[in-house]
Amino acid sequence: MHHVELGVLGNVLTCTIIARYWVMRTPTNYYLFSLALSDLLVLLLGLPLELYELWSNYPFLLGAGGCYFKTYLFETVCLASMLNVTFLSAERYLAVVHPVRARHVITWSRAKRLILVLWTMALLCTLPNTSLRSVQVLPLRFGQSFPDSAVCGLVQPAWIYNLLVQLTALLFFLLPMLVISMLYL
Repeated sequence: MHHVELGVLGNVLTCTIIARYWVMRTPTNYYLFSLALSDLLVLLLGLPLELYELWSNYPFLLGAGGCYFKTYLFETVCLASMLNVTFLSAERYLAVVHPVRARHVITWSRAKRLILVLWTMALLCTLPNTSLRSVQVLPLRFGQSFPDSAVCGLVQPAWIYNLLVQLTALLFFLLPMLVISMLYL
């Protein structure tokens, strides 16, 4: 549990310092603020939901809304984190390779707009995967069901989910990793 407490403390301090002190409001720190916010969402909302499901996964008592929320939260923060790191890397590349140009291009207002865009992208691109999940009761033999077996799981065909996972991995993991690698080379 100490890791969680340290994570929360570190991310709260990051957000507080950037929000409180004007001198800390740089474009780079806005990306760090956004990344810290993403981490806080996981630590304060996502982790308790995951622990609940590990400790008491039958039946899933939070209903379809809780299932959607859990899926949507985790997917969104993962995508937002990857986009944050990618955008931050592009900004750092510009600052190192083209410092004169960077002074005019990298502004706090531009960073805020890009962060709004990346969170919007993450929120929208998470919708398809969330729509594939809900609470389902596991079937027993002979057409009966067992009500206490309700789980938050996949309710659409697995091929749709597999295709979506591959597309998401390509767009939000492999492509950003390629871009980040090229920028750092």
